[in-house]
Amino acid sequence: MPGKTFRRHYITFSMLIISFASPVLGIAPEADSLMNRLSFASDSEKVSIYSQLSLLSLSSSLNESMIYAMEAKSIADSIGDIRLKAEAYNRLGTVYYTYNHFSRAMDYLLKALNLRMVLHDSVGMSASYVNIGVLYHSMGNIDKAIEFTQQALDIREKLGIHQKLGAILNNLLVYFTMQEKYQQALEYGNRALDFYLQRGIGGGMSDIYVNLGELYYKQKNLNKAYEFYRKAKQHAKNIHDISRIININTSLINVLLDKKDYSQTQDLINESIPLAENYGELEGLTLLYEQATRFYEARKKFQQAYKFQEKYGAVKDSLQVRQQKDKILRQQARFNAELANQQIRTIKQNGQLQKIRAENSNLFIFRTAILLFFLVLLIAVLFGFLRTVARAENELKEQNLILDSMNTRLHNSDLHLQSIIRSKDKFFSIIAHDIINPFQPLLGLSELLITDIDRLKDNEIKKYAGLIHESANRIFMLLEDLLQWTRAQTGKLSYKPVKLPLPDVTKEAIENCIEQAGIKKIHLTVAMDKNFQAYGDKELYKATIRNLVNNAIKFTPGKGKITISAKKINKDIEITVEDTGIGISSERIGKLFRIETISSTKGTQNEEGTGLGLLLCKEFVELNKGKIRVESKLGVGTAFHFTIPVFEK
Repeated sequence: MPGKTFRRHYITFSMLIISFASPVLGIAPEADSLMNRLSFASDSEKVSIYSQLSLLSLSSSLNESMIYAMEAKSIADSIGDIRLKAEAYNRLGTVYYTYNHFSRAMDYLLKALNLRMVLHDSVGMSASYVNIGVLYHSMGNIDKAIEFTQQALDIREKLGIHQKLGAILNNLLVYFTMQEKYQQALEYGNRALDFYLQRGIGGGMSDIYVNLGELYYKQKNLNKAYEFYRKAKQHAKNIHDISRIININTSLINVLLDKKDYSQTQDLINESIPLAENYGELEGLTLLYEQATRFYEARKKFQQAYKFQEKYGAVKDSLQVRQQKDKILRQQARFNAELANQQIRTIKQNGQLQKIRAENSNLFIFRTAILLFFLVLLIAVLFGFLRTVARAENELKEQNLILDSMNTRLHNSDLHLQSIIRSKDKFFSIIAHDIINPFQPLLGLSELLITDIDRLKDNEIKKYAGLIHESANRIFMLLEDLLQWTRAQTGKLSYKPVKLPLPDVTKEAIENCIEQAGIKKIHLTVAMDKNFQAYGDKELYKATIRNLVNNAIKFTPGKGKITISAKKINKDIEITVEDTGIGISSERIGKLFRIETISSTKGTQNEEGTGLGLLLCKEFVELNKGKIRVESKLGVGTAFHFTIPVFEK
């Protein structure tokens, strides 16, 4: 099974002014028409024409889009028209956003917003707020994204402007869903849906359906999620958007897998994988192969599951390589575009100088003046060129740093792979040693019962049966620990956080440990504030406590003491399981939570274990959003401390 589940849902952020649409028919003729208008257009008209050309070429040639945007900015700066400068800055900000150069994009978008504020251009300000909100989303600051988008919504509602209102509501639906504020997300989603239905607008409804499906899916309302994903798919079919159909199908498959509706799941997988393979949708194909693996594992068709797991690994590697390549190509394209723009400006300046020089060639004074002017301008051009070269060198340095970073990441990946291999070797070592060992007495004693049962006395039969039961129980404990550890590594352990009254849940967790402690006459107590309430998965918490207490009993001599206590630390509760046992050496403490170094150690009365208990505790604690640590002193005792979030009302 591949690693943790990778899910991608088709969520559209409708940026006003900024366009991220796929190339459409008719762009080339429109671009030609705009280019023809340039020859007789005024400077102010050229700003708008170059902005439109930048928008048209954004999805087909980032180089051209950047050059056109810079040309618009250059002309707008030269004529000093504030409105045109705002338009040009906004366009340049969108291009830098497409390059993933977020700091430069934010700089130009904020400049455009400030100019529109000076002009009291409410519509333009609203558009800028939406764009900045989308940019903040891409930078991971959802609070800021919501703040700016709501400002855009307030302006449009006060002015009674309905244009793009559905897109703004859709963005807020997405942002609140990402913050898991589902009630607010649903409010904006329903408003957006009503907006489109009342006006008969079909273009944005597909996005709304997908995003509402995602909202209901996150709330585990599978029937509602399935209903909205189906509606979104029908819209995608109507406009023949293959990429969107593939993405929506992956969402539908997730719902059907969760519902265990395997018949429809197989139909969708059979429909989607050939479609994604033919269309070259690597991201969708990666998810589909993983879903196919999960599907065939659930149906216990392990040979087919293994086949899709291998495909998943190969496609995922290809996808990562392509993403890195695209990133480098984007940076190279940005550098080439800026360099080309500088060269264009240099050529224009040189052409103007030649014209002036030809017109005044008969006049010595003017010729001398032009020569001086030329020299000064040439120095300026050379200075500008040197600055461009310096920027180019900086860009190349940045690319070298990126390549160095990639090499470092590859090295780290290699180290991680070696760690996985060591973990695998240890895993098989556990299977080979700890499972085989209990089988030897199990097989020997069972064979003795078969061959010599007529000659054995009742007390001997009872003794051998007890030993067989003990060996079988050891095998069962090992298999259970191995299964839990494997589920943790493959991301299959569920995390369902609820309010936990800690004293009650802790006592419930150690019920089965009390008898074991009593056999060794160990005093086991729970000392917690009765009002302590935590927020986490109940079963993961109980399993952690149970493992730590069992471990403490194992290494605590008779008549010892084990205490479970708790204290608040900021927004966490720290649980401590402390014993008066034999303690752990500092050398062994550093190896407790690593599978490649775990080993089974006998207890004070030769109790045997699997060696995986503490490793599982670490996995369970981290799934419950906490951390675990240990303090110990040989001959004195050991204290395991782990945290879990406080339940906040």
